[in-house]
Amino acid sequence: MALKSSNPKRHPSAGPRLARALARRVSHPEGASQADLLEALMAGPVLIGLREMPLAFEPARGEEAIVQLVTEPVPLADGDEERVVCGFADTRSLADLAPTAVPLAVDPAALLEWIAASALAGLLLDPRGARVLVSQADACRMLGLPVRSARRRSTSVDAGTETAAGEALERLLTRAPGARTTFREPRTGKSVSFERTEDGLRMALAAAALAPDELERAGLLLEGLAGGLEGLPDLPDDKDEDLPAASADPVALFSGDTERPVRAAMKVFGWVYGFLPGFALEIEET
Repeated sequence: MALKSSNPKRHPSAGPRLARALARRVSHPEGASQADLLEALMAGPVLIGLREMPLAFEPARGEEAIVQLVTEPVPLADGDEERVVCGFADTRSLADLAPTAVPLAVDPAALLEWIAASALAGLLLDPRGARVLVSQADACRMLGLPVRSARRRSTSVDAGTETAAGEALERLLTRAPGARTTFREPRTGKSVSFERTEDGLRMALAAAALAPDELERAGLLLEGLAGGLEGLPDLPDDKDEDLPAASADPVALFSGDTERPVRAAMKVFGWVYGFLPGFALEIEET
């Protein structure tokens, strides 16, 4: 559930210089240089969008909370795509892309520093208009940081990636018991691991790395697996109901082909972790 003021006057605003520069880029693409636009960006602030406010945030259990930013896929030089964080000139341009998103005004230097430190592909300004990409290399140069070398390859989760995941598990089945394959979202480190057992595969999630709501959904997912993975039970309405024990790692055992374990892994990323379609995935075989 998004939490967003219905009063436009209460919405944060981006820097007027950035808004004007992006408008010029749309009306006169040849007359607005990248350098001028980057200078306008640094005058700040810049708007980003939160898909929704984190509902599971519990200060008594720590200060961490997972938020989902508005992102957009951009083509890479090798023909692949990667999702980048979106920046906006005003709340109207944000609403054009994500009507229910919550606008957040941030300092551009802090945003670019985060992009550089996280090895993200970059920042896409005005995705429904000017579509100006501020790459990670641009961010490093603007902050006076060394430009990173090529990053580890990751792919978008689609039918091709699910095929690659299935092939990785097929290889795992040919290896000795104890061998492991891990699927990981590189930006957050969220992962699902599979271990070769005597009879098949063992899927595991580290309970210590799960937020309370993720642990709850993981327990319900295992119940869904027992029922054939056709659907997932609803989250309990009464928060006093019994929840999965935090001390045990959620695990599931599979035998036979790799179709069900691959589908289970995708359910973990999409339902337990809450990633939107198009998230990145790395496959590590050890």
